[in-house]
Amino acid sequence: MNILVIRTHRFGDILQLTPMIGGLKRRYPGCRIHVLTDEAFTGLFVGNPDVDVLIAVPEIAWRLTLRNRPEQANRVHNEVSELAAALRAIGFDLVINRQYEWGGVLTSLVGGTRTVGGSWSQDKGFFFTDKSTAALYDVTRRNRRENRRNLADWACRIAGLPEGMPVEMFFPVTAMARWKADRLLANLPPQDIVAVQLGAARSFRQWEPERFAEVIAGLVRDKGKTVLLIGSSDEWDLTQNVFARLGQAGDKVRNLVGKTNIPALAGVLARCEFLLTGDTGPMHLAAAVGTPTVSLFFGTAYPWETGPYGPGHIILFPDIPCAPCIDPAACPHGHRCKRDLTPSLVLRAIEAREVYVSSGTFTWSADPASAVTLLVTNRGRTAEQILQSPGRDGTCDALRSAQIGQRQRDTVSTNLAAELFASADNIVRGFLSGSIDREFARFPELLQDVVALIAATREVNETHLPDLTVLCREAALAQERRDIVSLTDMVEHVIKPLIRWVNHGVATCANRPDDPLISERYYPDE
Repeated sequence: MNILVIRTHRFGDILQLTPMIGGLKRRYPGCRIHVLTDEAFTGLFVGNPDVDVLIAVPEIAWRLTLRNRPEQANRVHNEVSELAAALRAIGFDLVINRQYEWGGVLTSLVGGTRTVGGSWSQDKGFFFTDKSTAALYDVTRRNRRENRRNLADWACRIAGLPEGMPVEMFFPVTAMARWKADRLLANLPPQDIVAVQLGAARSFRQWEPERFAEVIAGLVRDKGKTVLLIGSSDEWDLTQNVFARLGQAGDKVRNLVGKTNIPALAGVLARCEFLLTGDTGPMHLAAAVGTPTVSLFFGTAYPWETGPYGPGHIILFPDIPCAPCIDPAACPHGHRCKRDLTPSLVLRAIEAREVYVSSGTFTWSADPASAVTLLVTNRGRTAEQILQSPGRDGTCDALRSAQIGQRQRDTVSTNLAAELFASADNIVRGFLSGSIDREFARFPELLQDVVALIAATREVNETHLPDLTVLCREAALAQERRDIVSLTDMVEHVIKPLIRWVNHGVATCANRPDDPLISERYYPDE
């Protein structure tokens, strides 16, 4: 049975499909699941054992081209047509579209014995192909506050998974990801590490830097925590703003903003006690690797819809009539939802979580002057996610069954070199299949990882290191010239033998310090 899942954008929404994908594997043993996503998000599925085929497309680039360069529309049309023809040739028994308009167009072009999630036709435009998708669309457009089902559970319903099947968020933390995390967190204590995601995809979902700074200072000063700041390079100015407010507390804060790709960030989050964040992609990544979150929901964010999936996450949500809103820019209440989420309230929620972890008892006294509700994620009787708040006595039943801090299953390769070798193979295949831009973007990271792994190998002789400098220089020139042939040869005849050298040990080279490292006669073929 061939299944195609379509979702090309939004970090968190893509990860919210992993419970459905895992459920499909159990529902249809032996099926082959193809996932189609944008090139920017393929890292969210690499290493996922439930995904058999990963199809990367430049969907974001296509949309930008159609918007800004309409004269290139025929080229985009031809590329989409070629993609659809290749997918039709596979022959899908089930197509699950978890995207509306663009996904609907592609669904109609691909066809399939059965399609769910919406399709498209010239007569109808976008239309629903199943009742669950229609119900989700209706509740989100009519009144989102009526919705009490997480998007991950909606996806399972749309896919037709049986009610009561337990599913989970999943992201594999590989050996390479853990190794990169160890390098980034070098010299830090193994415990009491907390991550903080400062930014958000949209400014109205971003907490103020002065409030983040107050909470971070409290974590360092009163809790003895080491704090990691995570985020993309676009959030550098925000990070500097926070650092400027920390004073001496900044000495126990490590800035990782812009320094992690998706796998490395997963490795970092897996080392953390919890993540403090807004409604962001890293929030979902933390949930997928089994790291608890303390999540702040305001503006357009709605915790029943996009809250962190899995038991034991804490959410603070200003439960006021206008939340979740539609147009934060036109807020007539001066963004009360943000104002109500005070640093002292967040620190109290963190304290309540800490007491529970140490004693097994969760207590929370709500502030009668505040509309902020504390919610805890858990599984309901139908295995779908529910959100519960403490009762009048301040206790919370949800946490009694939640395994806070429990790490989910990992598919970890014990051999870093084997993972690098697979990455090198994938780059060569990408060059040969025509994915030139994507592989040009991935090549520098592969080279950086290989050099770092070799440099970290204790037995490496210093006389070999200049060869690595030559390799990096030649690689940079080949990239500048966009010389695919040279880069492919470099991967096959230099980088892959180097990886073999690490994999088989350094005894062969360590006894011959005068010989160059980059020489095929020292590398076993097997």
